[in-house]
Amino acid sequence: MFQVFFKAGLLGALEEMRDERPAQEEQANTHLTKLRKARHELEEAQERTDIAESQINKMKVKSRNMGKAKDNREQL
Repeated sequence: MFQVFFKAGLLGALEEMRDERPAQEEQANTHLTKLRKARHELEEAQERTDIAESQINKMKVKSRNMGKAKDNREQL
């Protein structure tokens, strides 16, 4: 009698695990999609940062050149 309950309990547990697996796979796929989206957004943000830094450096160079030209005119 005990063996019948044990087998039924074990079988029930296995069936429950089997039924949970699709939900776990769906959840894993959802998390993977979110991860890929976050990575893509990070890459885009890094690109925008690079562009902004490049623009700042160009502005700094231009400002320095303008300052030098102004100093040269004052010396004349």
